[in-house]
Amino acid sequence: MTPALIQGPQGQLATFRMGAGNAGLPIIFVHADPGRAAQWKSVMTPLAKKYDVAAFDLRGSGDSAPPANGDYSYEGRAADIGAVADAYQMERLVLAAHSAGAAVALQYAAVNATRVAGLLMVDPATVPRAMPVKVRDGFIKALTGPDSAKAFAAYVESIAGPNAKVRKQVVLDAKKLNAEGREWQNRPAAGIPRSH
Repeated sequence: MTPALIQGPQGQLATFRMGAGNAGLPIIFVHADPGRAAQWKSVMTPLAKKYDVAAFDLRGSGDSAPPANGDYSYEGRAADIGAVADAYQMERLVLAAHSAGAAVALQYAAVNATRVAGLLMVDPATVPRAMPVKVRDGFIKALTGPDSAKAFAAYVESIAGPNAKVRKQVVLDAKKLNAEGREWQNRPAAGIPRSH
């Protein structure tokens, strides 16, 4: 994987690219919350034999800078996809995204339908407005309270899945996010409305 820093709309984005110059439709991979581009390496490596593939750390994740304006919304992070596509001159592309990254990719595709040839969403995020109000409000309270790191770690454990290798990587990435001072109490719960 070839790493590079590019300028995003709200700060530098850490990107990785493989298979540059291949003829197939390019693919951009979008990670989940929490996560980082490197999680896609095992998928990108075989695809890079035929396709131009890229992944990036979303704003405030991995080695990407937090957004200058504090915007972690799906719309804000969708603009990061556009920055990566522009930097790598991907005029028409496929997006492959996981969990909250799928919501970000869907937002980008909705606004850039002529640019997105395909969209693969793996375990896409639920619609927060469909959650029972008490559940949603309790989740937000836990993520914004004094024990936000502990609440977020418990949440990550609950969604990491049964594969031990994947679970370990997801939990390590979540811990790294908090170790870097990017506590979830300092980040709004993106896309989750606080009230009806």
